[in-house]
Order: sequence, then structure tokens, then C-alpha cells
Amino acid sequence: MPIPNLASLDEKLNRATSRLLGDLITYTPAGGAPQGVNAFVDYSDVVRDFTNSTARVQGMQVEVFDHEVGVEPCSEVTVRLPKRPGKIYRPVGVVRNESATGWIFALKEVK
Repeated sequence: MPIPNLASLDEKLNRATSRLLGDLITYTPAGGAPQGVNAFVDYSDVVRDFTNSTARVQGMQVEVFDHEVGVEPCSEVTVRLPKRPGKIYRPVGVVRNESATGWIFALKEVK
């Protein structure tokens, strides 16, 4: 039996690590029903440095895998986070992740 290479194990590894280490977010696709999706969420804020002051702005990012969401997240998608109850977000700046197995995007609060 041949030994599989790492790329051939991407989906299995992504499923296992996102289930064990990720957050269960509520992801509502455009025109679809809300669903629980395992994702990696970076809740960090970004500090912007201005000439005479600094400001903290929302810098949260989410990484979701193709096997969880199927297609590229669009601006009609909504996301709810377990650590930010009552708030609704939309994806902005969607890009492919480094391994081309999912999507990374920032969040814009809509409610």
C-alpha cells in the first residue's frame, strides 16, 4: 500500500483540526438556512497608529474550509460568532487560504 503524501490528506486533516481546534460558528449562505460550521476565528483587534493618537479597530478574521461551505463566501453571507453573541457579520476581503483548501475573510458588523 503506497504512503499518501500530505496534499492528499488535506481534507481529512482540515476536518479533524477544525473540529478539534476551531470554533463552531453559525454560517448562513446567500439564500440558505443557517448551519453550524467549524472555522478558525481570530478575534484580535488591530491598533491603527495616527500622528497624535492610536485607535483600536475590529480586525477579526475567519478561515473556513471548502468542505464546510462549498463555495466562496459572498457579501450576502452572514456569520454569527460564539464569543460575540447577538452580533451579525458579513465577510469582506475574501481570499483563498495558503493551501487553496478554503477561504479567509475579515468581518464587517451589520447588526
